[in-house]
Amino acid sequence: ASRRFLFLIGDLSLVVSPTAQLMRGTLTLDGWWYRALELPFLHIGDVVLGVEWDLKSPLPSGFTLGGAVCLGKEASCTTKTGAYIEGRTYVGVSATVPEDNFFIAMVSELTIGGIIDVVSEYVP
Repeated sequence: ASRRFLFLIGDLSLVVSPTAQLMRGTLTLDGWWYRALELPFLHIGDVVLGVEWDLKSPLPSGFTLGGAVCLGKEASCTTKTGAYIEGRTYVGVSATVPEDNFFIAMVSELTIGGIIDVVSEYVP
């Protein structure tokens, strides 16, 4: 098997104002992890994990979490053709700024026939 590398990008920042001292950090997967966990049909990408912490509080004041999963052959997921199912979900919660809360979920075309097509490629 050939070597594969995952590229993670992170940042850490500190926001200081008269009303709050916030520390923020994010970690992002740059690109896709094809054949994730050595499973030929599982591909994970665009993963993001973020935390916001008000330094005056013992608990985090916000978080962001999300990513994409594609089920099917790598070629199908890469070209978006053939038998594949792709879904993405992202959620963000902020205790300090409620207007920043969000949730989004998306899925490619999902039918019983599509599920059978994806599964049939891996079941003898």
